[in-house]
Amino acid sequence: MPIKPTNENSILAEQILNQVVDSINLVTQATTRLDERIKIISEKQHELEGKNEKMFDHYHNVSNRVTAVETKELPNAVNSLKSHVRELENTFKDLDKRLDKIEKHHQQSESRTFFFLDALWKIILMCITGYILFKLGVQAPPS
Repeated sequence: MPIKPTNENSILAEQILNQVVDSINLVTQATTRLDERIKIISEKQHELEGKNEKMFDHYHNVSNRVTAVETKELPNAVNSLKSHVRELENTFKDLDKRLDKIEKHHQQSESRTFFFLDALWKIILMCITGYILFKLGVQAPPS
């Protein structure tokens, strides 16, 4: 049986139609905003990819430069340091020899001083002993 259009049915159909149109408008607005946001995100992503590529290229260039400097300068620096180490070793050897000479000289002068003071002490003791024997009147034994 066909439904007779009534005033209530037409009002209800009109309300449903208005709600559907409003819903479609809201969905259209939402998709438009979503499309704009996706477009902005896509543009930012492309910008960041470009920056990332530039940074990667810059890093690669710096890495190549550092490698080049290391290969050129590092052997020279190592050789320079080795020569300085050899010079220092020679200097230490010379200083060690000088210290040995100074110690020997010090020991010799110390032994000379000891010998001189010992001889002087013995001469003084002999003089004192001779004086005491002279005062006591002791005569030297006949030879």
